[in-house]
Amino acid sequence: VKFNIMRGPDYLRKLEEDLPKLLTRDEETVREYVRTSLEFKKGLIEADEFDRGKRILLNFAHTFGHAIEAITKYEIPHGAAVAIGTLMANDIAANRGYISVEQKQRMETLIKEMVSGYVLGEDFCLEQVVFAMKKDKKQRDRQLTVVLFQDENLELAVFHDLEQEELQRSIAYIKDFLNQRSRSN
Repeated sequence: VKFNIMRGPDYLRKLEEDLPKLLTRDEETVREYVRTSLEFKKGLIEADEFDRGKRILLNFAHTFGHAIEAITKYEIPHGAAVAIGTLMANDIAANRGYISVEQKQRMETLIKEMVSGYVLGEDFCLEQVVFAMKKDKKQRDRQLTVVLFQDENLELAVFHDLEQEELQRSIAYIKDFLNQRSRSN
């Protein structure tokens, strides 16, 4: 889902159309999405074999996802952690005005089934998230680096200016989002 969202608005629309088939694990549909995801990832890797440029875009949602995994001691598995990280990145992008609230909500709808039942506890706090993010291999200096959508066309860019206030707001958002999902189950 993440890779197909990263491919842009047309793929976001296609995901929305195919979501029922994906959720029931329709074999042909799943195979198609695995193939297109691998092709997308392969293109970025081949364009930046030594991980010095465009390939960092693959880190979209992973900075947050790795922090979630570490803080929860891997109780939240990688795929779900990255899905939650996608929601956090989109929350920051929407708050910055890079993407619309409507686009953020569309992606929430796609991801909510994948993260249903997961909850982040009290230890998922600003200090722990910053600590975990700074251990991420893509962090290069004291500033927190994130990959976010930078516009309505879902173009990705690297930002080296994540403020702790933004991160705190995103932590509160994702905890509330997950708690709502947990209560509705």
